[in-house]
Amino acid sequence: MELRRGVTRRKRAAGRPLADAAARAVVECAADAIIAVGADRAVTVWNPAAERMFGWASGEVVGRQPPFVPEELTAEYNAVLERVAGGGQVSFATRRIRKNGSVLDLRIDVSALLDGAGKLMGWVSICHQTRDEEAVRHYMAERARVVRRLGDVVADMNAQLDLEPVLDRIAASLRELTRADAGGFVLIEGDRLRLVSLDGLPETLRGRTADLASSTVGELMRSGKTVLMATGESGRFDDLIWSALPGLHTITVSLSHVGGRPYGALYALYSGRKVGHIDLELLELLAGHASVALSNVTAFEEVSRQLSAAKELEEAKDLFLATTSHELRTPITIVQGFASTLASRWDKLPDADRRAAVQTIADRSASLARLVEQLLLGSRAGADQLMVRNGQYDLAGVLRGATVAFRSLADRHTLGTDVPDDLPQAWGDPMATDIIVGQLLENAFKYSPDGGTVTVSARRAADRIDVTVTDEGIGIPAADRERVFERFVQGEAGDRRRFGGIGLGLYIVRQLARAQDGEVSAEAGPGGGTLMRLRLRVAAPVTAIDSVPALPRPRVAGEVSG
Repeated sequence: MELRRGVTRRKRAAGRPLADAAARAVVECAADAIIAVGADRAVTVWNPAAERMFGWASGEVVGRQPPFVPEELTAEYNAVLERVAGGGQVSFATRRIRKNGSVLDLRIDVSALLDGAGKLMGWVSICHQTRDEEAVRHYMAERARVVRRLGDVVADMNAQLDLEPVLDRIAASLRELTRADAGGFVLIEGDRLRLVSLDGLPETLRGRTADLASSTVGELMRSGKTVLMATGESGRFDDLIWSALPGLHTITVSLSHVGGRPYGALYALYSGRKVGHIDLELLELLAGHASVALSNVTAFEEVSRQLSAAKELEEAKDLFLATTSHELRTPITIVQGFASTLASRWDKLPDADRRAAVQTIADRSASLARLVEQLLLGSRAGADQLMVRNGQYDLAGVLRGATVAFRSLADRHTLGTDVPDDLPQAWGDPMATDIIVGQLLENAFKYSPDGGTVTVSARRAADRIDVTVTDEGIGIPAADRERVFERFVQGEAGDRRRFGGIGLGLYIVRQLARAQDGEVSAEAGPGGGTLMRLRLRVAAPVTAIDSVPALPRPRVAGEVSG
């Protein structure tokens, strides 16, 4: 028995070259054009009849993408190949171009080439030049109707400038054009998909997410195809987004791009009728037009955002100019008034009045100097030109020095310090930290006009050090706790605006904190008022070759603007 089997195998092996030669002869001698493409869609077979029909020699096309598909029919070509990829045959009327640019009306029969294990090896097309003018006219009329309807849908999509209506219109149009039982659009968000529009599915599915890598969309992206068709037993698809359609047997998917990158995917679901290649072609075409519509929407949103930001900046500049003019006018008026009085009545004023007038001029001049200093710091911060020299420094010393300097200003406040002796050294710029703490203390005094306790505390939190300045003042509304760090902002008009200032102090504070790889934030105080939190890095242990920067000199009260 085994001997007989061996003889049979040898006979088959001996006959295989004859069968292969016969197959090649059939292809070479066939009257119809026979074209085969591999799984990568490059031409592998181009028989003499194809050379005669299309004008390209075999050597000009083998190994390359087929040159005879008109650009406007590329989606149709892709759809037909995808439709028969799992087996079966499609016969359709279409047009192809010759090497000389002329157009051929053809009927093409397309089948998949599968190996013994059922794996796709490529496709084979047999092209017949049609003599049935009636069939060709019907085909072209039907394509013209579909193109007109597609044009109407695209015009409707492009008329929308809001994302949600565009996505809903895409889903409805997809189902209408492809005659799908359901459909919709999923957004690609990192490694997840989110269902954002749907038609023919329960509304409860909107917003559901799924893993991108294991989804049909992920498979399409990895394949490099423009359209993908997946089939399975009723409802048995891994992607949970699709599972709500009873009897689901086929999913078709095509990508939409915005800015050259995959933005989302259109999907059409079928539980009743079978999918045709025209449905796949329409899906790909609609996905391409959806890309344009979505690009228009995102561009419009970006322009709107920029216009809104420009308007806000213009309003902020107007407010800044008005506020700065007010802040400058008061000390200048006082300086000018006292200087004029001294100039005209020097001899008539007692010595005490002259000294008081000179002191007032000095105080207001110092206020002007601080205001100018703050303006310069704000300008440098806005241009990312703040000069900081980061290194290890004694944060506890900086905090204690700041509170000593400000204690003389605390005539209505109790200024306390809660800084442990074993506080580790911080990483950053001691002078920048000194400016930050000074500004936070000045704000604490300014916005607690009825007095109360102001406390400077510091604690280690893992690899960071938290410095807090807490007051018992009017506080900051929750909606403004982030806005107060923007330029020219002091919170909403009301109580905080009556305290003056140009709205640059906390903006400078944040920029100085970030220049030290730190951060600053505003919170509600534990007993009312405001808690300002400065978070700095803990310095690495000092080695023998490290140099420790000198401590900053103690601040002089009022040296930094409020």
